[in-house]
Amino acid sequence: MVALPAAPSSSRYVLPVPERLVAQRSEDVDRLAPAGNEPPFPVLEAKVTPPPARAGLVRRLDLLETMHPTRLPAVVTIVAPPGYGKTTLLSQWAEDRADPVAWLNADATDNDPAALLVHLATAIDRVQPIDPAVFDALVAPEPSPLKVRRLLVALDAMPQRMAVVIDHAEAIDNAECREVLQELARSMPGGAHLVLASRHEPPIPSARLRAEARLLEIGADQLALDTADAAMVFCEAGLQVPDEELALVVERTEGWPVGLYLAALAMRNGASAADEASLVSGTDRYLADYLRSEILDHASLTDASFLTRSSILDEMNGALCDFVLERRDSAEVLDRLEHMNRLVVPLDGRRDSYRYHHLFRDLLRADLDRREPEHVEILHRRAATWHETHGSVDLAIAHAQQAGDADGAARLVLEQLHSVWSTGRLDTILAWLRWFEQRRIAGDHPELAIQGAVIHALIGRATDAERWAEVALRAPSTGTTRDGSTIASLQAYLRALRCADGVESMRVDAIESYRGLSPASPYRVSMVYAQGVASLLAGHATQAGIVLAQAVDEALLANTPTLAAIAQTEASIAAAELEDWTKAEALAAAAHSIVSGNRFDEHWSSALVHAWSGRLALRRGDRAQAESLAECAGRLRPLLTYALPVVSLQTLLELGHVLHALGDADGAASVVRQGSEIVARRPALGFLPSRLVELQRELRGADDPSRAEVTAALTAAELRVLPLLATHLTLAEIGERCFVSRNTVKSQAIAIYRKLGVSSRSDAIARARELGLLAL
Repeated sequence: MVALPAAPSSSRYVLPVPERLVAQRSEDVDRLAPAGNEPPFPVLEAKVTPPPARAGLVRRLDLLETMHPTRLPAVVTIVAPPGYGKTTLLSQWAEDRADPVAWLNADATDNDPAALLVHLATAIDRVQPIDPAVFDALVAPEPSPLKVRRLLVALDAMPQRMAVVIDHAEAIDNAECREVLQELARSMPGGAHLVLASRHEPPIPSARLRAEARLLEIGADQLALDTADAAMVFCEAGLQVPDEELALVVERTEGWPVGLYLAALAMRNGASAADEASLVSGTDRYLADYLRSEILDHASLTDASFLTRSSILDEMNGALCDFVLERRDSAEVLDRLEHMNRLVVPLDGRRDSYRYHHLFRDLLRADLDRREPEHVEILHRRAATWHETHGSVDLAIAHAQQAGDADGAARLVLEQLHSVWSTGRLDTILAWLRWFEQRRIAGDHPELAIQGAVIHALIGRATDAERWAEVALRAPSTGTTRDGSTIASLQAYLRALRCADGVESMRVDAIESYRGLSPASPYRVSMVYAQGVASLLAGHATQAGIVLAQAVDEALLANTPTLAAIAQTEASIAAAELEDWTKAEALAAAAHSIVSGNRFDEHWSSALVHAWSGRLALRRGDRAQAESLAECAGRLRPLLTYALPVVSLQTLLELGHVLHALGDADGAASVVRQGSEIVARRPALGFLPSRLVELQRELRGADDPSRAEVTAALTAAELRVLPLLATHLTLAEIGERCFVSRNTVKSQAIAIYRKLGVSSRSDAIARARELGLLAL
């Protein structure tokens, strides 16, 4: 019943772009699609490439020796404030190391467990190929700990032991992503290394790792430069400074590498070591003023403008800066600035991509906001256009939002929603939506608000789903979407999903929505399905079967397998209502084959497929399969809420029957309580609420002494035969299933009749169901 937008077509609308920018696109695509396995979404090459070790920088021989592979433990942390040379040390270490090094430059896009794991897998794949199936597993809808285990298994299978470096790990602040780091630190395979560079203590079990001698910690004290190191820094700046002055500089800068570099610049410009105003330490609150006076004030107006305006970019290359800054020489300027200024950092050996040192960028952004605030929005809009054109849509959305371009951001989010959802990057989507909600502008974009409601409903966040739904349904119903659907039809689609006004209103809303949706809309199949389910819940099983068969055909034609599976399941339930068990079994088997053992297994809609298939398994007497399917459905219970009440309550009912028949009274009671909570908020769900009451009565009847007496009286062999009596199987066929003779089965059946107080097979089945010993 629920569909997300289809992936955008290749002819999607983009802002007008100069011809020279289009010509550069193929070159940039190469940077987005590096060699090796193709990740499920574009990954910038600079994210997974170690920065080159720069000539002229102090080589940290003592620390490099400490990090020698022969004595390196499983986990290494390098923790210090900005400017302490964490990245420099790691790039030197990676260059010296004989074994492979997978490198991830972490940033805000890694605050999504699926994105973080795919980025890590891509980094690993760049140095040693990974089985392509690993990438598929990492975007499947399963818990992050399982995905981490898959990545660790792949790492353990590598022919060469490697190190995995995560630089700028402080950018990872999502709770689930921090758990990923914890699991990696706890479970790195023998001989492999995890190296984390961060401004803050990373979220790993440090105490346990220390106790196990599996942790090397390098902090600011070890990274601070001594007098000999300082002499090299000053020599590189073209200065020969007496030892006593060097000692004074080191003391006053506290050995802070960036502070020493800035001191060298100041002294080259005429300051003395005794001048405290020319020296800064790692904790100096006047750093911004110092950076400005020693770097920006000595730059030409042209270079200063380039520096400040390009500071809106996380990473830079010549083509990007040319477009954003409207110039043609950016590649040359970046190359020149890098050679002039150590605070311009190359990100690859070709010198194609750069970033500013974080301290320096903060200063430049502050200066841009102070001097040219009117340019900030313009620059971000240009950056959004460039990144969209070059396939880096995550960055395009970020820049559109930073520009305050809500219309552009909404368009991009809607275009990307399906593809991002399909790669498991849920937290990325939620962050995009949060931006609109925090600014209270979601109602200005009804299509986006509707998607926000549906997405929160699919992940079991009912309160959030209701909040978004209220915004979406209050929005004006005029206008159309990009594919030609009316906003009114999308609002009717949302009303049908919520079923807040009963199943007849659900049917009417589904018809209204279908009529107003574009023929290209992915929601049309959902609305055919909704009409069929509404008929089913109203007691019109024959009509429901006809409509649901149409929904199945259209879902398969539209290549929406999860929708096809749930429509087949509903059609199976309709067939069961008509006592057509052959058809019910065939449809349920087809549905289960779609979701079983692949990435749809943990999808919200698969819960009903599992639960209903479990109930049919019990009817066939296959207790083991019923238990397995009940477990699958049970894992998805947190997703079953009143936000999508129909399928949620159907699932809980079927699961309750299965658990009851399996003897799990507590589990069945818990499921019934969850169903009752849905009915309390959505009471008009056709026959479902009365079926829930019947199940409650059955559960109370489970405490009936007569049931307990019968259950105790039946032998294990008779309990095994009883569910098979409710099938179409003959006594001989039951005997084949149980590996006994027909006469043995006949004797067991007669004993069952006697203990149930009946005289026929049909009466035995009816009585067993009364006592809750049989499902259906």
